[in-house]
Amino acid sequence: TSFGGQAAELKRCDSSSVSSCNFHDSGATYYCHGLYIYQCASFTVSGTTMSNSPAGSGCHLNGVTDHVTIQSSTCSNNGQDGMDIQGTPTNGLITGNTCDGNKNVADGGYGIRIWSGSGSCTNNTATGNAVANYSIASGWTSSGNH
Repeated sequence: TSFGGQAAELKRCDSSSVSSCNFHDSGATYYCHGLYIYQCASFTVSGTTMSNSPAGSGCHLNGVTDHVTIQSSTCSNNGQDGMDIQGTPTNGLITGNTCDGNKNVADGGYGIRIWSGSGSCTNNTATGNAVANYSIASGWTSSGNH
């Protein structure tokens, strides 16, 4: 809690997970996030809260390669996006998450924003986000999102 930069930053890891964590009130510096994941494969985030990053996203992925799962987690009240999935992930699974009340401080405001890659985005809840609740790239399937 209360880090000026990233609350947690993971780079170039394989077969890792973040589970039952609470990253909040961090990311006060521009483009710093609650959880930042860069170039990781076979990675899972579950049961984790990433909230109140005033200048960043709750969860930001970039350069992620293969088999990334984010499930049963919450990304709310962040200055950018709840979840910002960049890079070109393949075999992604974004399911059962809640992403509410994310703002548009710096090119954000989406509940879940997936730029490219492929995977499945299912059974998530996103409401009250500044720009849109979802922006999901064409390579992803989407169902059951509210």
